[in-house]
Amino acid sequence: MQRRTESRKVIMRKLLVILPASTAYRAPFFDLVIPKLATHGIQLTVAHGGTTESFSQRGDVVDRPWSVRVRTRTRDASNQPWALRRWRDAEAKPDLVIVQQAIKNLETYPLIARQRLNGPSVAMWGHGKTYSTPQGRAASLLKQWLVRRCDWFFAYTESGAAFIAEHGFPPDHISVLRNTIDTQGLQRQLAAVTESEVSEFRGQNDLVPGRTALFLGGVDDNKGIEFLLLSAALVAEQLPGFKLLVAGEGASAAACRAAQTAGAPLRMLGRVEGHAKALALSAADVLVVPQSIGLVAVDSLAAGVPIVSTSHPLHGPEAEYLEDRKTAVFVEHEASCYAEAIADLLIDTERLEAMAQACIRESDSYSLENMAQAFIDGVLAWNALSKSQS
Repeated sequence: MQRRTESRKVIMRKLLVILPASTAYRAPFFDLVIPKLATHGIQLTVAHGGTTESFSQRGDVVDRPWSVRVRTRTRDASNQPWALRRWRDAEAKPDLVIVQQAIKNLETYPLIARQRLNGPSVAMWGHGKTYSTPQGRAASLLKQWLVRRCDWFFAYTESGAAFIAEHGFPPDHISVLRNTIDTQGLQRQLAAVTESEVSEFRGQNDLVPGRTALFLGGVDDNKGIEFLLLSAALVAEQLPGFKLLVAGEGASAAACRAAQTAGAPLRMLGRVEGHAKALALSAADVLVVPQSIGLVAVDSLAAGVPIVSTSHPLHGPEAEYLEDRKTAVFVEHEASCYAEAIADLLIDTERLEAMAQACIRESDSYSLENMAQAFIDGVLAWNALSKSQS
């Protein structure tokens, strides 16, 4: 008699991550963690609202097999863009849910209320504290209240983790991710750029070696674009041949194109990624981001192109990856002072090269693989905690 064998079906735990949009810069992270989590019996799905106005203007939205666009209602009230995402369109009965750390996401409130009533366990991920936008006391207290009612927190940086711990969140329920991009992928693309390509690119854009600065990122008001254009004009007065490359799109892109048409010392490249991004970085001597530094800090380190910035109060947490006078330059947020700092670094080629090498050495600390492993370790610990509480 033939013996029948039946393989026991593995029951996957379902993890839902709810985001405003599915962005191109975050896709490699999910591409990396999703198959690894599956080997631990956890199925991750991303529910997103499709796009937001800022992401749409930047052209930074992608679709992936693991992402689902869900119905989203938005409303502006009290100077706050509120949004409600119908996350059940993506996953009706998740076991675990990660929400963005933001008070404007209305789906967060019922999720937190239900997690002790047989609802899914809720975690947050984000900055920990507010960095890039001014926030009043009431909003800050509400954000802290929401955080304390979650079971786990995935903090972008050490300082964000320290902040929420100081405000009552259990330190052993915090995972520090060290938010980053695909640095190895960027470095492979940089290595593939040839000298002839750089020479041709410089010729097309009228660039002088040693006199080129690059702005890379969303071309939005919060990046200080008007301040940057003024500063670039002042640099050009000091350094003949200076050019500012602007690589990105956003609400202020039209102003940049108008300035270029009017004869400003800049070249508008539009949104760049892949080889085009690597080529722009290869042709640049410095990066210039006067305010709201975010993941461009990682681009700087991985590419070995130091950032010149200012002491503006609204930098993102990733600015902490940079060390003044070692991998970046920070000066007073004043146009003439900023222009002088850019010009001084371009002229001092020995200092510029030393900083470039320091950037590359530091980049190993911020690999996507390290971020992915920190996330996976945190999810597994949180999942075990959730099971013990059910």
